[in-house]
Amino acid sequence: MLRIILNRLKSKADELLVEEQTGFKDGRNTVEQLDIKHSTSFAIFDKPKGRF
Repeated sequence: MLRIILNRLKSKADELLVEEQTGFKDGRNTVEQLDIKHSTSFAIFDKPKGRF
């Protein structure tokens, strides 16, 4: 009985959690999220500077 309730709560929690809350999702962790943010920041700020 408890296993059924737990599985239902997990599936509902996965629906409610946004993508940024990876530390709370199965198979995802905060290190992965930090790596994504690090890569994104380099892609944004390491562009060659040109004239506007």
